[in-house]
Amino acid sequence: MSSLKFAEGLASGFSGHETRRTWSSWRSASALGFALGLLAVGVNALLAAATNRLVATPHGGTFFMAGIFLLLCGWVLLGFVQRPERHRGADILGGLTVAMVTVIFVAGYLMVLTEAVPSFSLGLYESANAITTTALSGVNVEALSAGSQVFRAGLQWTGGLATLLLGVAIVPTLGAGRDLADRVGQSGMLPLAPSGGQAARNILFIYLPLSLALWLAFALTGMGVFDGLLLALSVVSTGGLAVPGDPFRSGVVQWIAIVGMSLSGVSLVVLWRLAQR
Repeated sequence: MSSLKFAEGLASGFSGHETRRTWSSWRSASALGFALGLLAVGVNALLAAATNRLVATPHGGTFFMAGIFLLLCGWVLLGFVQRPERHRGADILGGLTVAMVTVIFVAGYLMVLTEAVPSFSLGLYESANAITTTALSGVNVEALSAGSQVFRAGLQWTGGLATLLLGVAIVPTLGAGRDLADRVGQSGMLPLAPSGGQAARNILFIYLPLSLALWLAFALTGMGVFDGLLLALSVVSTGGLAVPGDPFRSGVVQWIAIVGMSLSGVSLVVLWRLAQR
């Protein structure tokens, strides 16, 4: 039995019915958006917990418990949702908005719990800047624990990926912004976004290797594996979060950042076609 069927069976047991009616488009999209928001924060929280565990810094337990709880809630909610045959375009965009707001509020509160920020309002400000990849921050990065640094940078990286998925894999399938995606392909090349699912896989094929390449490049400059990771997550998402110390004293680091930001800002269609040559 798959995890989805197990969750559906669990839901049926609570409700006392074998089958449940399909949810409306807006209700399903909103619930799915909420679940995805919980899962996004949960994954980043577990990465932060693992980091704190490796370097023996505080609040690793808080990140771990929060991550497990959020992943469990998100997974169960995904199983409860009874999806319609097709979601309306407006409801899909509404669900994505719910996901973003969920990340902002849940991540902001978790920042307060882990003492990364002194107040909930600053937590909201910081998490909103992270998920929208806005180059602003109200915290002293050097005062954060290693886990909190990874959590903040990871949210920014997640926001960058979500923006690409929205612009290339989701919006064009709704009939708008088709010029953002390569849906047909040219000169015998495979298209970037023949469908929403394939577009998402192709975006990951570009985004993940670019992130790993920048991480390796920064680490080889001598700045260290951890600082290299933070800077790579910041550069590939074009969010501009600073890292501890002054890494840009090195001209090599500056040039790697310039090349990385340039590649991250180039049209994905161009990168996709270059990757096929």
